[in-house]
Amino acid sequence: MSATSSQNSHQLKVVVTGLIGQHPTLGGITWHYLQYVLGLARLGHDVFYFEDSGEGPYKTDGGATGSDYVAKTCSQNVSHLADTATRFGFEERWAYHCAVDGQWFGLSDMQRQVVLNDADLLINVSGTLADPNSYRTIARLAYIDTDPVVTHAKIAD
Repeated sequence: MSATSSQNSHQLKVVVTGLIGQHPTLGGITWHYLQYVLGLARLGHDVFYFEDSGEGPYKTDGGATGSDYVAKTCSQNVSHLADTATRFGFEERWAYHCAVDGQWFGLSDMQRQVVLNDADLLINVSGTLADPNSYRTIARLAYIDTDPVVTHAKIAD
């Protein structure tokens, strides 16, 4: 998922955030965030994907009542993210934080910390981080607002 420094002398270590695991049966959501991971990697950057939304894992079937959209475990969500990462070549470059039990999946605690300590840029796509302040050790932070009407409406209030 990264180019050698001879291919790109301006290679950055980038952490991209999103909701790939959060919505395991919604392909459009997967592509929405995946495009940043794959695009930056194709440009030669050293890219990692972190999912730390603080939201309970989503399930689309509504459960037994038809209105229960929060899963009790994040196994389906983690499985979807792991499968997606493997399919698209970033299988050792992702981390998912489960809001149900606080457990992290993918990269180990130590690996995540090394990535965060060494990252040049964090791209918070759609404002998906539960606590963006906990990522302020990264020198450059970027926010990509993918639903600006919501943001503009909040500002107007």
